[in-house]
Amino acid sequence: MSDQPSVPEEAEGFASVERSFAKVDGLVVPVRGHRAGGFELYYPGRDEFNTDGMNFTFRIFQQLGAWDRSVLLVLLKLLGQRGKILLPEPEGANLRQVRQQFDAGGEASAQATVLLSGTSYSEILRNMGLGTAGRARRLLRESLQRLSAISLWIKHRSGAEGSSNLLVVHASPTGDLLISIHYLLARAFLSESHWARINLGERWHLNGDIAKILHRWLSAWLDEGETKPARLSTLERHVWGNTATGLDRARRFSDLKAAFREIESIGTGWLVTGTDQRGDCTCRITRPLRSTSVANESVLPALDVQSEMPVAVPLSAIVEAAIG
Repeated sequence: MSDQPSVPEEAEGFASVERSFAKVDGLVVPVRGHRAGGFELYYPGRDEFNTDGMNFTFRIFQQLGAWDRSVLLVLLKLLGQRGKILLPEPEGANLRQVRQQFDAGGEASAQATVLLSGTSYSEILRNMGLGTAGRARRLLRESLQRLSAISLWIKHRSGAEGSSNLLVVHASPTGDLLISIHYLLARAFLSESHWARINLGERWHLNGDIAKILHRWLSAWLDEGETKPARLSTLERHVWGNTATGLDRARRFSDLKAAFREIESIGTGWLVTGTDQRGDCTCRITRPLRSTSVANESVLPALDVQSEMPVAVPLSAIVEAAIG
């Protein structure tokens, strides 16, 4: 990797992603210009349940792209490093306010989640390997708006169900951010089995949106050191959320092969064979070997009272002026 630019120290590390959430196709797609909005996304299907006995309905305000995924992964990294468990009925007015902002209904109101305090726009951007002012800061605010506008309804096979916001974001007058996440995402920190690790140092070396989306999906699908086969038509659905036909499909297959080359060029040990075949070929993909014998890096403390927390201001109250 001698010809690769060095990764900024803050952009290194791993994000822990809940495995069920990581498998949802079509939530994050390569965005070109217009973003679709005001639609619902179902996983694994409108009336189907995954292996955990859950059915997800995402109500999406505005389509998410690779930039939004990068923001979310950095937030998950920071939550894993210094987040605190937010209980269903916390003490303290500020923490109760945060819980209420989730608009949690049904069984969602009884679930613990994780809260991150003391971060900022600048810290998030530095962890993305970016400058902390100008256009990047505006794009970050817009991304936090999109993420926090998504609601997620989860129905269990048992009949229990409930809805909650994907993120709750508050900003203090000093610029400090307070962020809490949907209880599904929190399972990546509250469980030893419901999580996958995404190498953010590797992601930093990727330029193309397709390569970033593919790398994130492969990192949740493959254990470290594991090799599996996958057809291009299967990977197409995981990247774009749907399948194309004719020349559009051929173009997507070509883009996937180029994304594989970009992922291999990171130089950490990703290996893909079979891309020299034509059409809907089957590739064998190997993820670099790293130790997976330990659970999440830190055990997060429970948080009952945080009376010293500054009064939070909803992001929507400041974003109009900030973007304008």
